Amino acid sequence: MKHMIFKLLLGLIMVFLVIAGFVFYGLYFAPTNLDTEFKTINSDKVPPSMNDIKIGYFSDVYFLEFMDEERVSEMFDTINSSDVDVLLFGGDLFSNPNDETISETQIAFITEQLNGLNANLGKYYVLGDKDNLNPDLVNSILYNADFELLSNSNIKIHNNDSSSITLIGLDNTINSTPNIETAFEGTSSKNFNLLFTHTPDSLSLLGQNSVDVALAGHTLGGQISLPLLGNLQKIEGASQYTKGLYLVGNSKYYISNGLGTTGSDFRMFTDPQYHVFLIESK
Repeated sequence: MKHMIFKLLLGLIMVFLVIAGFVFYGLYFAPTNLDTEFKTINSDKVPPSMNDIKIGYFSDVYFLEFMDEERVSEMFDTINSSDVDVLLFGGDLFSNPNDETISETQIAFITEQLNGLNANLGKYYVLGDKDNLNPDLVNSILYNADFELLSNSNIKIHNNDSSSITLIGLDNTINSTPNIETAFEGTSSKNFNLLFTHTPDSLSLLGQNSVDVALAGHTLGGQISLPLLGNLQKIEGASQYTKGLYLVGNSKYYISNGLGTTGSDFRMFTDPQYHVFLIESK
């Protein structure tokens, strides 16, 4: 009997230590452990002049909630080290851009940090639902950091000749109005089309195989996502796609964990993410 009790206690201790280890990691390491996810996208739609270009995507900075100046500087250094040609920001720069305690010094700091991100073929963004609480502030910061807004619109990216790939920016579903017709105006399914947006629900509006790649954020990967169970809670704007890769027809949808945290500075099985896509011509 004593031997059985000892084994039971030992088992309980081991379970406690494992849980404590996950909690410790989730509190003290995961929120700052930025994972750069590299993917290669092969397509015969990619012209030779665009072969081997790199496209970076990040979202959900939530600056000044738990994302302080030191953390954002370190994460942006990681982003810059990827040496991408095109950089996309998927929205939500602040968790509350209407916070009256945001100082001019902090605005100048985040503007300088964003401006320091390099991409020789351009930097583009869409507004997140938090950004739309004070779009004048967020647009001003990103404009001064040399980012261009794509709001239900698209742009062709060239690399020293007339051939191109197409970037499409689509508005969020929470406090904006995604307009597929406007966003896709002048595009062709014969070209390589990459769409980015803030809310994953925006992707549910897409037609079959209308894009080659689509990117969204907003969910933070759930912040807590357990094996087999997935995200512990659903959030508005992400009813169908919540985390990771989804294959929809011939399209690939990627839902990012984002950079920041909200509510609590804790992540479990959802480390912050930055994505780099190497675009290759078949």
